[in-house]
Amino acid sequence: MHSISRRSAHRVRLAVLLAGVTLLAAAPFALAQPSPTWFCDVDFLDANWTSTKILDTTGGSSATFVAGQVTTGGNPGAFRHVEHTFGAGAIRVAHVRAGAIYDPSVSGPIQRVDYSYDLQHITALGAVRYTLVLVQGGAYYANVATFDDVFGATWLSFARQGLVAGDFSLVAGVGPANPDFSATGGPIQFGYASSNSAGGGMTTKDSGIDNWCIAIHNAPCLDVQVEASGSPCRCGIVGLPIVHTCRPNPGAAVTDDCVTLTISVDNNSGAALARNLRICTDLSVINPKKGFTEHTRFFRACVGNNPVRNPLSFPPGRTVMQLAMSSSAIKSQLAALIATTGSINLPFKVLVDDPAVDSNLCALDGTSCVDEATAIAGLRRAPGQDDDGTAESLRGSVNATSLMNDSLEVYIAPEQLPHVPFTVTDLEVHGGDVGGGMGGLDALELRRARLVGGRPHCPDMGPFGLVLKVGNVDGVLSVPMTATADYRMPPDPGMPTLLDPAQFPAGLFVRGVFMPGETASAFTGIGADETAVTLLGHSAATSGANPTVCAFDASANYMLRLIMRCP
Repeated sequence: MHSISRRSAHRVRLAVLLAGVTLLAAAPFALAQPSPTWFCDVDFLDANWTSTKILDTTGGSSATFVAGQVTTGGNPGAFRHVEHTFGAGAIRVAHVRAGAIYDPSVSGPIQRVDYSYDLQHITALGAVRYTLVLVQGGAYYANVATFDDVFGATWLSFARQGLVAGDFSLVAGVGPANPDFSATGGPIQFGYASSNSAGGGMTTKDSGIDNWCIAIHNAPCLDVQVEASGSPCRCGIVGLPIVHTCRPNPGAAVTDDCVTLTISVDNNSGAALARNLRICTDLSVINPKKGFTEHTRFFRACVGNNPVRNPLSFPPGRTVMQLAMSSSAIKSQLAALIATTGSINLPFKVLVDDPAVDSNLCALDGTSCVDEATAIAGLRRAPGQDDDGTAESLRGSVNATSLMNDSLEVYIAPEQLPHVPFTVTDLEVHGGDVGGGMGGLDALELRRARLVGGRPHCPDMGPFGLVLKVGNVDGVLSVPMTATADYRMPPDPGMPTLLDPAQFPAGLFVRGVFMPGETASAFTGIGADETAVTLLGHSAATSGANPTVCAFDASANYMLRLIMRCP
């Protein structure tokens, strides 16, 4: 980050003026937004500015100018005074700031330029025109089509955003029609230009500029992003941000789900780059004594099943690849780990490094055109167990006093379910009594999802919708819960526990039904996992006043679980 005589308040003001204006396409990845490079001046010391007349069409090129600091009267404090004296014709003066130099070949190509400044016309007769000015290779460029005219003596703020190379035209010197913002472009010095024109006799126009500030948004030479997910039933499909380490399937593996990394590499250098790609896992979430360990060898391409053979060649533009842990042996190890430790949110780091200096497998060694990115995969035991095992809060009924059939529920999408018959052993809830509530739940239920307009929407509350249950919705406590903990209970006797996923084309809901009569201060709470990176948006709440309508809650994974027998 660069700044020149900066006052952070004016940089904040520019950010506010330009907020929300520039958006980038989000598919398949939204490009990361690096911090812009700032050049700002609010003091305008004479030693920091150089002014040059770059256009004079008056008779005999007789136009003159004066420019310099004035210590008072600005907006506020000091400002830079500019005076043009000219006859019939036009004058343009370029004012460039010492040190306000950006080199695209070093700092990355420029995506866009934003700027703001305050102007006043002291003589207040007619107008004085201002633009941004760029100097590259001795040629001067200005945004002459998007100029700023100031008419009055009152300070006014001007701001423009999203200017690209094509918005700047050659106005003086010898060079191409537009500046070169690419990675092969030369250094660019920034400033502003002031100009006037007239058709009559000699006249003088006095104006002032204050709070000059520009933001240069660069496209990094190399930009890496990664998304971690589980693949629904087969590799090659971006799935949920969780991975089922155990899921019944027709194959021999313990699961047909894969830890999948979808990696995007944007090469903005303008040429192909040979780079090493490394994948590291932060094992400190399993053992605090460990840290990032390289596991690239365990990942293979989802298409073709090829390993990563470094160095890779990344052509100019975007390369997207999907790599997965598809080995049955690795899957078995993960399943055993999760069966022992419980759910884990496992951080991954992807590094794209310079093979000429790459020696630290989990740290960048290169300094140019290298990058890294991180993502988290939620490792879960099996479908229907989507939370991470830690409750950030306990949630109760949506009503101030709970009604009969008030509930929280968790949706299990059909793509999460096994594609072969599976056996349900238990229903489970994590939670406990808060403030002397009823000490448990009325019932736990597994229900079909109801189709509305061909889409799954809320539990099917009809008789056909009930698949399994623990207790009845009758106001009689069936699931005792005291201290906050996991409470696992088998389904009521006589109910079929071998389920065929083909019977649930819209998916299933695990439902926890509250006892009626609980209050906001005394209730049985169901755990809410609020870890942002693994939220699924599958949790919902239902009021007994209208049990056919549920409201989905994107802020948490409710801790209601379907427990199935794993291979």
